[in-house]
Amino acid sequence: HSLVHLCAGEGEDKREARKQELDHLLTVSAFQHSPHSAFDHQAVVVCGDLNFRVAPAVPGEEVARRTALGEWPVLRTHDELTATLRGGPRPGAFDRLREAGGTHFPPTYRLVQGTTAYDPKRAPAWCDRILLWSAPSVELTTQVYSSAPAAVGS
Repeated sequence: HSLVHLCAGEGEDKREARKQELDHLLTVSAFQHSPHSAFDHQAVVVCGDLNFRVAPAVPGEEVARRTALGEWPVLRTHDELTATLRGGPRPGAFDRLREAGGTHFPPTYRLVQGTTAYDPKRAPAWCDRILLWSAPSVELTTQVYSSAPAAVGS
């Protein structure tokens, strides 16, 4: 059991580092001193601060504006993790993973401590995520995939 906290920060280099870290964790170093990867088991659940952001092509002010208007589906089209899972050149682990559910809730990053207001110095994003994989004989289903807006502390 491991909680994942991938490389933080914005930009292409940080995004690529996050992808490489997760791929390494799941395919190479999942089990020290073992030839097995996480995918040699029946199911894989990755949860934690994966640190993927809304693509830098969308300025932070625009992300904040669209968040305030509830235009999350528009932002989702620019979400780095969503794009990584849907296609393009990506490390092997991402070919197998899927998100536990859609982000049909406002971005959860980065709130001013103790409030529901976004930090004006950071672009809102969905950083805390859950990814799944299972063998064909195992069915993983998601009952609820949402944020906890009442939780204003970390």
